[in-house]
Amino acid sequence: MISALSASYGPLHGGAIEVAYKNIEDVGSVENAQAKIDNVKAGKERLFGYGHRVYRVTDPRSVFIRQIVDELKDEIFKDPLLMVAFEIDRLASEVEYFISRRLNLNDDLYAAFAYKAIWDRTNLATCTDIHRMPR
Repeated sequence: MISALSASYGPLHGGAIEVAYKNIEDVGSVENAQAKIDNVKAGKERLFGYGHRVYRVTDPRSVFIRQIVDELKDEIFKDPLLMVAFEIDRLASEVEYFISRRLNLNDDLYAAFAYKAIWDRTNLATCTDIHRMPR
């Protein structure tokens, strides 16, 4: 069990959803999305929720996450940060920097919004929730 939990820990694994959401929180508004993209292009920041070491096309898992987002839209669209995520996604999908590097949407960008709508929380990494398990 410890090995399984440890394997899902970190910003590139199970914790990536939370890191992507926190990055969107840091952007804060749609107006700041372009600055985030510019900083990523300049090598000053990373954009979690885009790019994957295996998938060189749009992450197939993101298609299902987007369907869940659409199904839960009444709950999710109350979150103003979702509009920030949409704008980041739009900008990144149109910028040559991302296109030429085949950095496409992965499941982490929208997953936190689906989880937040279902469980009303964004701290989603399994390892951070181990202390809530029944003893």
